[in-house]
Amino acid sequence: MNIIYHHRTQGKGVEGVHIREIVRAWQKMGHKVEMVEPPAVSVWNESSGNKKAGFPAKVYKIISRYVPEIVFEIFEATYNFNAGGRLRKIFRKDKYSFLYERYALFNWSGAKEARRAGVPLVLEVNYTNHTPLYRRRSSIMRPFVNLAEKWIFKNADGFIVVSTYLKKHLIGLGVDKEKIIVLTNAADPEKFSPLTDGREIRSRYELDGRVVTGFVGGFYPWHGLDLLIDSFKSLAGDCADAVLLLVGDGPMKPSLEKKVLESGLQDRVYFPGTISHEDLPKYISAFDIAIMPDSNEYGSPMKIFEYMAMGKPVVAPKFGPLEDGITHGKEGFLFEPQNANDLVSCLRRLIDNADLRRELGKNGRTRIMDRHNWQNNAVSVLDLVDSSKGKGKEPVTAQRPVSAK
Repeated sequence: MNIIYHHRTQGKGVEGVHIREIVRAWQKMGHKVEMVEPPAVSVWNESSGNKKAGFPAKVYKIISRYVPEIVFEIFEATYNFNAGGRLRKIFRKDKYSFLYERYALFNWSGAKEARRAGVPLVLEVNYTNHTPLYRRRSSIMRPFVNLAEKWIFKNADGFIVVSTYLKKHLIGLGVDKEKIIVLTNAADPEKFSPLTDGREIRSRYELDGRVVTGFVGGFYPWHGLDLLIDSFKSLAGDCADAVLLLVGDGPMKPSLEKKVLESGLQDRVYFPGTISHEDLPKYISAFDIAIMPDSNEYGSPMKIFEYMAMGKPVVAPKFGPLEDGITHGKEGFLFEPQNANDLVSCLRRLIDNADLRRELGKNGRTRIMDRHNWQNNAVSVLDLVDSSKGKGKEPVTAQRPVSAK
């Protein structure tokens, strides 16, 4: 089967991981995947869009950071001329089973060219013009983006969302519920394996004999690390062997380090800094408990699935997308969002009970193997294409190898 994957991201961070993993899963099934990406971006090179990306990416960086928002949005819209031309050329040279596109505001080129070619369009929707965005958008272009979004959604044959919240949101925007499937983020159970050796990390930070609660991710306000440190302070006295290992970096790191110092926890909280995604498994292996201190109603944090794949019990806030991946008391514990007392209670139960940690970790690994892995997600997309009711859309079931089922 020939598949086109189109995205308008910089191919870095969790976005890049998600794109690479779903593409790899299709390739392992024997399918050919043609990538259509922004100029100078390649998801296979984590430095793309950075120092090796060249002039186009530097221009994008300047426009993204320094020009008025309306100018940036016009720049986003002009991308359609570039992407549309490349998609049209690709459709002409070969026959493709479907176009998979990561939805982005103002990005109508995929829908237009898929419609022209008579090929099914599957949209992966992580947000819309109506969901909260970290980047503040201008009100001047909002009517235009609303029209573009409505037209794109009307011409899509299937929708992938990462949470039940987003599914309900799309239904509220008029999308047929039969066209939508919920696929949470996932993990590669071979890469994130309980057999990974974390002894070198535990030795480096002198963690042997201690109970490590670990976090991996960006140090941003929405990840709740200040709540975690405050909560940890309240139980540190009773749990003498408990420590925190906070892996990552971000704008909040200086204030978090200051909070740790003022709380007298400098010998109980460790900051290894930024690490590559390839090195994550050995750090997670050093955890006894894995935590996501805060999240939101519409996102599906990839890290919880990587934690579970490695057999770690997870503590996370009780939001819908997290409930899609964790059953309270089975693979981990879900606490009331922003409730420090509830968070402390969940942590204390796991810190004090090694057998419970092992049981929940084993259950989490099983859930990843059975459901939340990239291979399953890749097959589910093919099934969605099969169920497409669009005129002239050729079923793809016969083209999918038996080994992918």
